[in-house]
Amino acid sequence: MSDQIKLVINHNDGKATVGVQAPDCDPFFKTLEGDFLTVLQNAGAIVEEARQQWAQNPRYPKAVLPTPPPPPPVIEGQKVSKPAKTGPQQSLF
Repeated sequence: MSDQIKLVINHNDGKATVGVQAPDCDPFFKTLEGDFLTVLQNAGAIVEEARQQWAQNPRYPKAVLPTPPPPPPVIEGQKVSKPAKTGPQQSLF
């Protein structure tokens, strides 16, 4: 694992979201409460926590998604009905 990291802090109204990212690893997020100085004082511990997680699992598991159902068959000669008009469309511009 590379020593290169990216640290992003979003602080607003006494709450902070801290994001840590490294090459070939999924981002790690942590939320904290306190002033900006408190957040900065905890930055080293947050980076260390991220590195410990990446040592065990650098990437989140891939999601297993269900296969979408096939589209209904099209029957030749079947008429497709158009939606009924509800009235003139209002012009916005």
